[in-house]
Formats: sequence, structure tokens, C-alpha cells
Amino acid sequence: MTNLYHDLGGHSIDAETRTIKFERDPAQEYQQQELARTISYVHCWFTGDSANEAMWQEYGDDCGGVCIESSSHSLLRSVSQPANVAQMTCGEITYSDGSQPIATAIGYTPFFHKHERYANEREIRLVAELAYDPDTLQFDNTSERLAIPVDLPKLIHRVVLGRGGDRDTEIEITGLVAEFTGNTQIVRQTQQGS
Repeated sequence: MTNLYHDLGGHSIDAETRTIKFERDPAQEYQQQELARTISYVHCWFTGDSANEAMWQEYGDDCGGVCIESSSHSLLRSVSQPANVAQMTCGEITYSDGSQPIATAIGYTPFFHKHERYANEREIRLVAELAYDPDTLQFDNTSERLAIPVDLPKLIHRVVLGRGGDRDTEIEITGLVAEFTGNTQIVRQTQQGS
């Protein structure tokens, strides 16, 4: 359990000028960012072509895995926000060379930024931030994983099996797709550009 941390700095009221003066506290800002990391769960998707050879090599079990084709619209329509989640945010990743610092004033900003060497991924992410218990002002962030309800027929447009996958995997995936999505199309990975 993690306690909710409210204060990001001091402030004072100047009655003469009728202004509030805020004073930043970098240590408290850093603590807030660290808290955001412990209460946020990230799910990653790439927006490229399912025939992208580099993505199959890096993330598709060397062409033996499975790719689920969907859209950001279908992703957002298919997920349900559970009671223990305060907000879910979906967005595109921005990429840079790392020479400029990432803006951290908004807690989720770092979750939507990567180094430019990953720009070919054209990634989008769904970030879920836990809600805190208003009675205890604590987050239940004791789990490494967070289950988000999803309507699979709304989410999955097509399933692509890696060309390096074996027959047993194909049979298993075909059965799961039939059971959970009905008649979703299943195809085999092709060479990029063919």
C-alpha cells in the first residue's frame, strides 16, 4: 500500500497584491513522479504493418508468436474501467534523442515518451492509474499486474500467426480465437513487402 501524496510545494498569499505565490519543491515533485510509477500500469501496441519484420524479430518470438490487429478506437471501445482505476489514458508515443528533459509536471507524460531509436515502432499505449481509497488515502499497488476487463470481439480485428510458429500453437490459438471472439480472421505472417 502506498499513501497518497498531495503537496508539490509551498505557497503563500500576498494580501496586498491579491496573489498566491507558489514555491516549487523539486524533491516533492520527484517523489510524486516516483509515486506515479508505482500506481500506473502500461499496455503497449504498435501502429505499423503486421508484416513488419523488425517487430516480429524483437517482440514476436522471432516470428513464432502472435500479432493481434486492432485500432486505437477499438481498443478504447473494448476496455472497461474497473473501480480500482482512477483513469485510463490512451495516446501516441513521442520520440526524441534524449537531449531535452521530459516534461514531468503531468504524472503520465513520461509513460508516453521513448528514445528516438524506437521510433520505427510507432507505438501507442494505454496507461491505467490506480484510484486511491478515500478512507485511508492509500493505493493498493501491491500487484505487479492489473486486470482490465476487455470485450475481445470488439478489440480484435484479425489475428496474425508468425510464420515460425508450430502447428500446436496454431491449433491452440485457433481454438482460443473461436471460443472468445467467434469468427475473427486468422492469417499467417507474410514477408514484408510481399
